[in-house]
Amino acid sequence: DATEAVALAAQTLRNLCAEREGADAVRAAGCIPALGAVVRRGAGCAAAWRAGAAVAALCRYEENWELVRETNCADVIRDLSTRTTKLRLPQAFDSFERAAG
Repeated sequence: DATEAVALAAQTLRNLCAEREGADAVRAAGCIPALGAVVRRGAGCAAAWRAGAAVAALCRYEENWELVRETNCADVIRDLSTRTTKLRLPQAFDSFERAAG
């Protein structure tokens, strides 16, 4: 099923983002907008949780912040994070986003 395939792809990207080299490769491949689109599907979509975890991992590296901000998915990740303590955006990214307006 397509939904499960998207969830598995998001999980794979999340695994890659665990290390800087993988996060760099995900960014270079242009995957951040696609991850943001999946996250915006919200809590009713299992793939959104996995994509949110990938985006949160990407946000550990400052060079990804602007691209993530442009996806307009941070508020959805924050909503998802109220449902689980395992999905959190770094505080530094939150400060960046507030400053960027």
